[in-house]
Formats: sequence, structure tokens, C-alpha cells
Amino acid sequence: MVPIIFPNYEKSKAKLLNYEVYDINQMIGVSLALLNISSMIDSSVSHVRSFFTNGHEWALYEIHKDFVKRTNFFKPSYVGRDKYYTPKFFDDYNHIKAVLGLIRYALCKFIIKDFLF
Repeated sequence: MVPIIFPNYEKSKAKLLNYEVYDINQMIGVSLALLNISSMIDSSVSHVRSFFTNGHEWALYEIHKDFVKRTNFFKPSYVGRDKYYTPKFFDDYNHIKAVLGLIRYALCKFIIKDFLF
């Protein structure tokens, strides 16, 4: 099981813009709870992999009981005429392949475990 955490959206008081807040405490809390439950069921579970995403930008976190590993955010790139356009997930084919690779990596422990003797 790989939890996916979405950001909270807050309004700026000075400007009429919404911005995203990625709460690391929420990520660690959810992942540690899942790690504790999973380790009670199967003692070989040593870590949980989780995602932060808004649907277009992705980051992978690996939470152990003692420390946290993380990747940078994978962001799509867009080459176009409109400089105010925010790139989307579907604008960059290489970004799609990178995110699918992240998802495959996050699930690889569970896939490999089924094929072990």
C-alpha cells in the first residue's frame, strides 16, 4: 500500500492567489501509522513509500522508523508560446515516464515479494 498525499490550498491575503502547502508532518504521520500497522502484520516490513502530488508534480518519500528519504519534485516542462501557462502532467511525455517509474519503484518491494520462494 502506497499512500498518496495531496497539498492543502490556501489563499494569500496580500494577493488574490491560491498556493499549495505540502505538510511534511501529515506525510510522516500517515506513513508511520501505516508502518506500525504493517509491521504488526508482517515483521519484514521496514519502511513505507509515499507520494506527495498535486496531480502534475510528484515527490516520493521513503519513511523508516528512524529517518526519511525523499526525492525532489518531478515537474513537467512545457515549451510553448504562452509564458503564463503552468505546465500540466500531460504536456511532457518524459515526465509521464518518470512518474510511472517512480510508481513502479514504490511498488517494487510488493511485486518482488510475491515472486520470492
